[in-house]
Amino acid sequence: MLLQLVFAYTPAYADPPDYRTSGVQEQIAQYLCTPPASTGEPGNPNGVNLYQCINKLYKFAIIFASVVGVFFIVIAGYIYMGSEGNQESVEKAKSILISTVTSLVILLSAYVLLKAINPDLIQFHDITLPAVTSGTTDGPAIGSGPTGDICKSNVTNKCSNSACNKYDSQIAAAAQKISIPGVNKPALIKAVMTNESSCDPAAVSGSSPPSIGLMQLKVQTAQNNQSGCTTDTINDVWLKNPDNSAAIICIGAKYLEAISKTACGKSILNIAAGYNGGTTRSDGLKAACDQSADCSSDKSCDGTVPMKAWECTFADVNHTKEDPAFKETRNYAPQVYGCYQFYDILNPAK
Repeated sequence: MLLQLVFAYTPAYADPPDYRTSGVQEQIAQYLCTPPASTGEPGNPNGVNLYQCINKLYKFAIIFASVVGVFFIVIAGYIYMGSEGNQESVEKAKSILISTVTSLVILLSAYVLLKAINPDLIQFHDITLPAVTSGTTDGPAIGSGPTGDICKSNVTNKCSNSACNKYDSQIAAAAQKISIPGVNKPALIKAVMTNESSCDPAAVSGSSPPSIGLMQLKVQTAQNNQSGCTTDTINDVWLKNPDNSAAIICIGAKYLEAISKTACGKSILNIAAGYNGGTTRSDGLKAACDQSADCSSDKSCDGTVPMKAWECTFADVNHTKEDPAFKETRNYAPQVYGCYQFYDILNPAK
């Protein structure tokens, strides 16, 4: 069994490297854990990721331990044969032999047992995001124009951004200060913050006036929702100050609660759309969650008729022209919804 294990996992080491036909870089790539090169960059295109590297090291460790075990068995035999009746040497040889054989039996038995139970127990695999999708509504296809189906959640790599985890306690505290029945409030707050700023407290948008900080709030919006969060005077500098993160997250949560009390309601998609596209307009144009005149007979993602303004991809009742007004929102809302579902799975607390 020992020989089978050794030969099973050492095919690459059977032949010595030919340095006449391959350079040092190729030999390193073959025998060591080297990361794959990025597209268009020099390096090893056949490199391995962290999990493949761990698998290599794990198998190599088993082989190395087996070889060391055989070496100690030989040493024990040498001591025994050279003892010439010396009882102390005989006992020492027996002790080395018993300890080595016991260790090898435990090592190989554990490997064989784990492999027999489930081969995945001896493999390290990439961590992948859970596949989270939401069902589509009945009736005409939502967003059947240029932007695709906007009612489905879109889980992106942003959702697993570890930089956001340090704010979990502040998010939980902010969630306690708002009420949105039926919604996982910490998941919603974190999903919005992740997509707004990637949890960078110094983030500033290019809009005028700019959206600033963790929750990408405009100064006026922050001032309108600061009650119960802070009594400070809020300005651009205050919103970028990481020392104010707890209050900023609280203000963002208050704003989400306020959106849920508008025409957007408690739908995650609509709350996200309201956060991104606005709930009121001073220029006479429709806000994100206003009823759409151009999709008046089409069903909304939440099942109501007509669609919300942000959902309608058309700029005319005949559906011949694309409406660019909420194009960003139609991309943004499904991404927030995706992260919301991702966080809701990880922490289903309401």
